[in-house]
Amino acid sequence: MLKFKRHLLLVSSFMIFNFFLFFIHPFFAYAKSISTPYGVLTDLGPKVRNISVNTSRAAMDKKGNCYLYMILHGTPTVLAVLDLNTGKVKKTFPLLDSTAAWAMDIDEGGVLWIGGTNKGSIYRFDPNMFSFKNFGNQLGGSKEVAIQDITHSNQKLFATTAYGANFFSFSKAKGKRVSGLSPLEPGKKFAKSIVYDQGSNTLFISLGAKVSRPIIFSPKSPV
Repeated sequence: MLKFKRHLLLVSSFMIFNFFLFFIHPFFAYAKSISTPYGVLTDLGPKVRNISVNTSRAAMDKKGNCYLYMILHGTPTVLAVLDLNTGKVKKTFPLLDSTAAWAMDIDEGGVLWIGGTNKGSIYRFDPNMFSFKNFGNQLGGSKEVAIQDITHSNQKLFATTAYGANFFSFSKAKGKRVSGLSPLEPGKKFAKSIVYDQGSNTLFISLGAKVSRPIIFSPKSPV
């Protein structure tokens, strides 16, 4: 049985010290020299990759193992999987085409889904198989640059975007976007939080930038 009070203290301590212990990575192999009239300049590359936690979620796998999933801001952004029963990081996974991510949701099977920035990639981590997959750019053909939030149904993910306040659906089985990018309202820049209510087959979406307010969307058939 997980002792929550002890682990709350443990998780807080880990988040404070994580970049000292785990995520300062020297890149000794990276070096690029440029000759100038004033001498040779050598670019030694980045020395610190991940220094802050963007967001986190806690969940169990099918065997009852408890994990904390943390998104660590950086180049690239990293998913860190912390075992709450041992207090140790089991593994880290780079989100190679994202410099930040804050869209996270956990489906009915305990699978973690992540939406990233820059290219709007979607990632999946399955704790039952301990497998990670990058499904790549889901915002191709648009000017959108970030997935703001995601929610899940049995078959699909729904995601909101910036900077055109769009939303789209993604098929879990096909591993790709299955609907176009649908603008919610002209003049808006951010489609923010999104939640799917299975009972009423309804999406609830909040809009940001200019006056924020919610929008309700009902798909034609259950998803």
